Amino acid sequence: MISRENRDEMIGLIDGGLDGRIKPDALGERVEWLLENTEDQSIKLSYEYLSGWFEEWEDWGDVESDQYGWDVAQRVLLLLHSNEEIACRTFWRWSWRQVMGIGLLVVWCVWAYRYGLSYAMFEMGWMHVVLSAALSGMWSWEYREELALWGGLGYRSRECQPFGSLGEMRRVRREVTAFKKQRYCAEDVPIRRGLSFWMMRYLGYSLVLLLLVAIVLGVIWWSSVVMPALLLITVMPVRAKIYRLISGEDAAMSDECAEMK
Repeated sequence: MISRENRDEMIGLIDGGLDGRIKPDALGERVEWLLENTEDQSIKLSYEYLSGWFEEWEDWGDVESDQYGWDVAQRVLLLLHSNEEIACRTFWRWSWRQVMGIGLLVVWCVWAYRYGLSYAMFEMGWMHVVLSAALSGMWSWEYREELALWGGLGYRSRECQPFGSLGEMRRVRREVTAFKKQRYCAEDVPIRRGLSFWMMRYLGYSLVLLLLVAIVLGVIWWSSVVMPALLLITVMPVRAKIYRLISGEDAAMSDECAEMK
């Protein structure tokens, strides 16, 4: 069910968040109220996709320095300007990575049972080094799985969300003449490169390097404490949420399903 009034209100809220006219707290409250009171499922789905990039409303102030985030917001605005409706489908990818993750978790449990839980969690034993190396490989494996999942669905579809394909987005762009995409304009700040600049740069790099070393050592120690949780998270399969435009018949069916819920 399309609600032109609610879509126009959502457009105003997003534009206000992008240019800073609406404060983050007020923006969050008004958007939550709109989502609770609208019957337009496409507004809720478009917000769901948008919130994946801007999880906190305070992050909207950084959109001007993030071109990809800016393009995400512009695609959502294009959808809201149109009279199209969207649907969402979730894809999961299971692999041998889950089996390997469960095996590593069992190994950690046996190790903790044999040497004691306090030793397994707070001491940097040789098993922790092995598990950390295996965990790094699992994360790399998970990243490749995500690329493979989107590769099967189409890389272009990922860059066109919440539209299902580049063709859908171009068609809607031609039909919606009221929408004008705002160009991404990053502000260039002139930098004075005097002697003080290079000294501050050297000191800054030194402090950052020391901070990174401290962080790495802290992460290595902390990972021994939360190793079971890290292994459990790694076992989770890769997930991708795909949005696409739906026809009038599909839209009616989607509204019926929403009413049944």
